[in-house]
Amino acid sequence: METWVLLSLVFSVFGAVIISYNHVFKIDGRELVIWRSLGILPLAVAAWWWLPWPTEWWFYAISVGLGVASMVGDVLLMNAAAAHGGRLSSMYVPMKMLWVFALWVVVDPASAAPLLEAPWKLAVVLGCFGLAAYGIGHIRRNDVSVKALLAVVPVALIFGVEDVIEKYVLPGPPASAEEMVGATLAMLSVMFLVAALPAMVWLGGFPRWNTRTVLASVGFGVLLMVGIGILLVAFVLSPNPGYVGAITALSTVWLALWARVRQGERNNMVAILMLVAAAVGVAVVAG
Repeated sequence: METWVLLSLVFSVFGAVIISYNHVFKIDGRELVIWRSLGILPLAVAAWWWLPWPTEWWFYAISVGLGVASMVGDVLLMNAAAAHGGRLSSMYVPMKMLWVFALWVVVDPASAAPLLEAPWKLAVVLGCFGLAAYGIGHIRRNDVSVKALLAVVPVALIFGVEDVIEKYVLPGPPASAEEMVGATLAMLSVMFLVAALPAMVWLGGFPRWNTRTVLASVGFGVLLMVGIGILLVAFVLSPNPGYVGAITALSTVWLALWARVRQGERNNMVAILMLVAAAVGVAVVAG
């Protein structure tokens, strides 16, 4: 199994928790972005101390821009999760998957060469994307509202552009593992810490202290730093970050199975099998 496939699978579990986190805690998205910095800062210092960070100024300028954009996407996603639930807010995943795949082909046309040389591979990949999108939309019957979909469209667009920029900027092979992980954590540290500033402007000031909110946000910061770090390394190692999206879409499967066990929800098992088949198909063809 290719490393990027394994990392994508691992992130699908993190992704399920990240997506549903604020459905449990229901924290204002802006406050969550601000207070999570208390969990991110120690990890950022540890990463800076133990791993090599890039020295180019433009790397950090790009990271700052991504931080502002991620703040908007994170707030929208957390608010959507609080309002519509983790599974419905995960509808941004198939939108982002298709968007990222197309964007990366535009940025790096050579990445599409293996698919164009073997058209059956292109057919399988696109078919898997279609299976994943259909599966996510039908994993529970008749619960996808237009309002929920509209709430996550901006999230898909913002995060999709971010994914492509991150893969383009972060060092990949032949860079060492230390260099890749160091650059990834450097970018995330800057992105997540910088995001707190515009979140405060949006909120209209520094949030009031609430122990439950702060502790939950700190936990979310640690979860985000580790989970997104795994995701970005998967992006760097993958031929196209859209492939990673097809596998991380399994987050929806874990959410559905959890709801089935804990709440007795009835899920569409055919849709779940479609998602699994899509992930396996992409892993086999692209990996």
